[in-house]
Amino acid sequence: MAIIKQIESLYDICGRESILQSDPGGLIPLPSWVADDVVIIGPQKSKTVYLIHSPDSRESQAFYVAATACMDKRVSIAGQLVAESSIIKILKQEKTGSKLTTKTSSASDQILFETLMKEAVAENVSDILIDNSNGRYTVKFDIDTIVRPVRGITRDEAEAMMRHFYQNIADQDVVEDSIFSFDKAQFAAGDGIWNDQKVRVRYQSKPSFPEGCDFSLRLLNLSDSAGFNRYTDLCLSPSQLALFQSMNQTESGAVLVAGITGSGKTTTIKVLIEECLQENPGIQIRTAESPPEYVIRGARQHHVGEDVSGETDVYAETVKELMRMRPDRIYIGEIRSRQTAELFSKAVLSGHGVYTTIHTDSPYEIITRLEGEGVSRDVVSSGNFINGLIYQKRLPRLCNDCKLPLDANTDLNKRLSLLKTDLSGVFTQNPEGCQSCGNSGVRGSIVCMEIVKPNRKMRNALRKKNEQEFYKYWLELGQEAGYGDAVETALYHGLKNMVKGIICPTHIERRFSGLTPLLLKEQTHTWSEDNGFSIPLV
Repeated sequence: MAIIKQIESLYDICGRESILQSDPGGLIPLPSWVADDVVIIGPQKSKTVYLIHSPDSRESQAFYVAATACMDKRVSIAGQLVAESSIIKILKQEKTGSKLTTKTSSASDQILFETLMKEAVAENVSDILIDNSNGRYTVKFDIDTIVRPVRGITRDEAEAMMRHFYQNIADQDVVEDSIFSFDKAQFAAGDGIWNDQKVRVRYQSKPSFPEGCDFSLRLLNLSDSAGFNRYTDLCLSPSQLALFQSMNQTESGAVLVAGITGSGKTTTIKVLIEECLQENPGIQIRTAESPPEYVIRGARQHHVGEDVSGETDVYAETVKELMRMRPDRIYIGEIRSRQTAELFSKAVLSGHGVYTTIHTDSPYEIITRLEGEGVSRDVVSSGNFINGLIYQKRLPRLCNDCKLPLDANTDLNKRLSLLKTDLSGVFTQNPEGCQSCGNSGVRGSIVCMEIVKPNRKMRNALRKKNEQEFYKYWLELGQEAGYGDAVETALYHGLKNMVKGIICPTHIERRFSGLTPLLLKEQTHTWSEDNGFSIPLV
C-alpha cells in the first residue's frame, strides 16, 4: 500500500470537507495515545469513515483500539490509508485548529531529517527545498533541474529538523550565528555521511511573509565516485572539447564561467582544475570559496568566512592572502563585489591563471558585468587578459527507457520545423515515467555550453562595446582555426542534443524561450530563415 506523503493527496481520497471523527467531539472519539498514530476521518453526517494510520502502527495496539471502536459504533470503514506521521499531524492541526508548540528537536525529528537525507542522496537530489505556504510546509526535491513536491511536514518538524542540522551537523566555523533562529535569514554548511556517501550540505534560510520561514539545502556529493571529474564527463561535442582543452592549457589569463544558480558552473571549474593538475603535475592551484562545494583533487582549498558586520570584504582579504603565497593559478569562487573584481583583475594582470564564476546571460555579458563591478574595458580587452568565456545552462536528460516519439500533429512540431533538419530522432518526456527514472520521465542532466576564446579583433570589439562585431569575428576565427560547432551557442548545442533524442524540446523552450525566428537569429550564430543552420545539427 502506497504511503501518503502530501496532505492534498489525502484530501483527494477523503474529501476536504471531512471532519476528524476521532476527535473528542467526533463520532468515534479515541484516547490521545491512540490518536498520535491512528485517526479516523469522514463526512460529518455519515457512518462511513477512513481509518488512517502511520506506517509502523498497522500491527499496533492503537490500530486495534481504533478498528474495534469503529465496529462498536457500527461504522463502515471505506478504506485503510497509510500516511506519514507528518501528514497525520498536519491533518489534526488543520481539522482542530490546534498549533504545536515544540521548540526543541526530538529523536523522531532527527530520524525524519536522516530519512529525508538518505532518500535525497539515493535519488541524486541537488537541492532540498522546504517551502511555507499559509502555514503548510512542503518538502520539494530538485532532481535533474526539475523540482517536484515529495511530502508535507508540520511547521514544528521543519523548525526542529533545521535546528538539528544547524546546531548538530553544520560546521560551527561556517555558521553566521552560533544559535539557530527561525525568524532570520541564516547561512550554514556541514558534512555528513548518508548511504555511505559523504555529502556537503549548504543551508540557507529566509523568513517568509506573513509568517514562517523557507529553507534551501544544496547537496554536494564529495565521494570520489560522484560528480564530474574529466573533460569527457561534460558531454561536449568533439569541437567544443578541443577548444575547452586548448583554453585550459594557457598558463595565464582568466577563465570565467557564467550561468544561473544550479547551471553547473562550479562543476565545470572542478573539471578544469582537476584536468589542469593532472596534465601539469607540480603546479600549485589555490582556491577561495565560500564555502568549498566539492573536493577538488590536488588543489589547495580555502574556506572564506562571512563577516556579519559587513565592515570587511572577507572574500577580497582571502584573495590577497592567497596571492602572497605565490600560486600558479587561483580559483576565486565568485565575483561578488567591486573589491573582489578589483583583486581578480590584479591577479590576472600579475600573470596568474585565474578561474572564477559569475552570473550573466551570455559570454559577451560577462564583460559588461565586469565593467559594472569596476573593471575597465581597456583592462579586460588588453593582451591575454581573457583566456576563455564560458556560458552554460543545465537541462534534464530524457529517460531512454520511456521517452516518447515526437507527435507530428502538434504546434511544437510546427515550431521545430524552423530548424529545417531531420526530426526523426526527436523524443519527448513521458509524463508518467517508468521505474528506471522514478516515474519522472528524465534521468540525469546535460550541460549546454557556449565557449569563446577571444583574439585581437574580438578584444577590439569588446573595447568598442560592439557585440555584433564581437560574434562576427568569433565566427571568422572559428572558420580559420577549424573550431567547427564550438563557435555556436548554448541554444544551438541544446538543439543538437535534442535532435539526438537526449533533450526534450519542451525543456529547450522552457530554458531558452519558445522557438521563433527571432530567438534563433538572436541566440545562435549560423541560423537563417531560408536555409536553417549552416553548421548542421545532424
